[in-house]
Amino acid sequence: MGYILETLEGISNPEEKREEAVKLLGVFDSTERWEVPRGIWNPQYEWPNPKEVDQRLKEDEEFFSALEQIFGADKPEIFSRIYSRFQRNSEQMRKLSGLDSTKRANLPHHEFFPFFEGFNDTVRNRIGRGWKGDIDLEEITFTQEVIGKGGFGVLYAAHNPEGKRFALKLFYETHQLPRISRIEGGYLSSIERTLKNLARHAPLLAEFPGFVTPRFISSGRGALMHITDFFEGDNLWKLMEEGDLNVNKETVGRVLSRYAGALEYLHNNGLLFIDHSLGNVLVGEHDVKICDYDFVSS
Repeated sequence: MGYILETLEGISNPEEKREEAVKLLGVFDSTERWEVPRGIWNPQYEWPNPKEVDQRLKEDEEFFSALEQIFGADKPEIFSRIYSRFQRNSEQMRKLSGLDSTKRANLPHHEFFPFFEGFNDTVRNRIGRGWKGDIDLEEITFTQEVIGKGGFGVLYAAHNPEGKRFALKLFYETHQLPRISRIEGGYLSSIERTLKNLARHAPLLAEFPGFVTPRFISSGRGALMHITDFFEGDNLWKLMEEGDLNVNKETVGRVLSRYAGALEYLHNNGLLFIDHSLGNVLVGEHDVKICDYDFVSS
């Protein structure tokens, strides 16, 4: 921000100044350089209070005011686009800073930077390295449609050009959590160990039809995530609450058979399924799948 304005101050010719301003905006508008204010950011440690956020955004607003004086009424497209983004992001940043840590922790990823600016592109850029099964990640479109939410992350819908659906699990990032969870709970290192362990067993899980097929598991570089096939069905907890299982003996039999088969398969391969939860079992029209197996271990 400072470099751009200092450079422009040294140019006296109005037309040359305008051309250089457009050029500099194009060069420095990136999340790596931060020369162009974006209006939203993720604090490293503690979330700033609304007053601190408002002060920083007002200072950033001065940058755009200075450029407006250079461009006059005939503003170039790149300026209008960047300024509109800044205004939209600023509104979101003020909203986030006004929430307490508990309410903020309940928000999905697309409410935060950098996912707020462009969800699909951000996920693609943050996939990083990891275990990859039978999937072409370049073909996948990631959407903001939330299809599930748990204690460690949010499930988003995704699809390929042929219409095949996938489920993307984005684990919470440290800035989304209350301080006690991320510092005393060792959250980040715990999730990284979980994903590393899951990647080691992924080929085995993919061979058993009772598990939703894993397709990609990150190795800790980039965003913490994994991708599986999407399975249409209600979880067992919901069905039990609604009383559906009390009258449908066939469904009860399918659930018990599938779950027992999955446990036997894991035990025969020297593994344990630690996270026994009714919410991890999906019951579809013709099949039953275990959808959350992050805590499979030897």
